[in-house]
Amino acid sequence: MGYHQKIGDALLDLPLDITFAFLPFAPHTESQLAQARARKRDILLHLPMEATDKKWDPGPGALFTDMDQATMHRITLDDLAAIPDAIGVNNHMGSRFTENEPAMRDFLVLLQQRGLFFLDSLTSPHSVGFSVAGDLGMLAMRRNVFLDNQQDKELIKKQLDSLILLAEKQGIAIGIAHPHQATLEALRDFVREHDKSVAMVGISSIARRAPQSAAKQVEP
Repeated sequence: MGYHQKIGDALLDLPLDITFAFLPFAPHTESQLAQARARKRDILLHLPMEATDKKWDPGPGALFTDMDQATMHRITLDDLAAIPDAIGVNNHMGSRFTENEPAMRDFLVLLQQRGLFFLDSLTSPHSVGFSVAGDLGMLAMRRNVFLDNQQDKELIKKQLDSLILLAEKQGIAIGIAHPHQATLEALRDFVREHDKSVAMVGISSIARRAPQSAAKQVEP
């Protein structure tokens, strides 16, 4: 959230308990963050991280694997200051960064000190975020389904159906989507059509289901 004003505002208006992840220095972050706060939605920092392909620029406030710990922590704290309502963090891009165990450990230690959880977007199947968080004994989650890798309303609705089936099978399931027009239209249809067999809930509801163990992880 933060770069698309009309679609972002429309998503905020949906009668769904969606969690909103904000890029820290986007042009509409401040105004849309205020709307999310007023609607009592769960809020995450969508923290930019280094991608494997260098043609992809994660944007302002990004973390890179060649940063020293002090620099990484300073940038992370600046990002968090831009999203003061964040209850947790998930990664924007980050296919290279999340595969790097020392970098992820330095990053997650800071989140743990701040009492925040990590939601791994799993932009890489080789991400170590979830396992490193487990080693640290901190709360972590990871997404199950990307809803809109293909920006087609009917395909997104099929992905929503897959998410529902997972939730029915496993108890919980986490989906991630983006502020695209097709996503907005699919979610509007979801409001009208879904059969109430599952509830769409904010990420804090799932976090509360974490086992009270040394490694407080939610494994959907």
